[in-house]
Amino acid sequence: MKKSKIYGFLALPRSYFSLTTSPAIALLVSLMVGISEPATLTILYFFYLLSTAFLNSYNNLMDARSDALTKDRFPIPLGLVTLREAYLFSASTLTAAVFLSILISQKNYLAGYAAFTDLALAFLYSFPSIRLKRFPLVKGGVLVAHTLIIPFTVANQILGKSPPHGTNPIVPLFLLGLAVHTLQDIGDIEGDKIMGDKTLPIILGVKKIGVAVADTPHNIGWIVGCLRCTV
Repeated sequence: MKKSKIYGFLALPRSYFSLTTSPAIALLVSLMVGISEPATLTILYFFYLLSTAFLNSYNNLMDARSDALTKDRFPIPLGLVTLREAYLFSASTLTAAVFLSILISQKNYLAGYAAFTDLALAFLYSFPSIRLKRFPLVKGGVLVAHTLIIPFTVANQILGKSPPHGTNPIVPLFLLGLAVHTLQDIGDIEGDKIMGDKTLPIILGVKKIGVAVADTPHNIGWIVGCLRCTV
């Protein structure tokens, strides 16, 4: 196999949604919830790694038309990977992730359902006739759920804890994640317009989004204060 082809496959799951950072955060969330068994942590890490690889590669496959105009360094527009090869790669990562989600379900069936939900959202995120990423806030919500909410839920279910257990830090982190992904949307405005997506930077404009995101820490502080008052 040529080096350029290897590079193409390695770059296929590349995205603003980091293939290294996302699984690492998901694993950290699992550790914070209380998962400590090495075998379970290994299964969870590789599940989040493969589910992220599927989410990114399938998204890049569905966005190949716009990427050809706005992201010429991506492997499909460069011609390093054909559409057929991209479909096979994406299907392979999905198949491997499904297998690991079955292993997760053997530890706790509700945790398995949460893992399957994660894969379903990863598919619907870019699937043309549904394309969840075209809707304001839904795009960021799915991505933050993938990194934070679902790992939190899966870990709690494996340990037999109630899902609301220890949710206080989740709300501000969820809002922070939404703010980060909204900022990232600014860099992809042209591509989103081509695909017909309605992200907040397109609807409200870059200036208003900048002001709103800058005020996020203040809003998070207010929410944390309210959560403490309810404890």
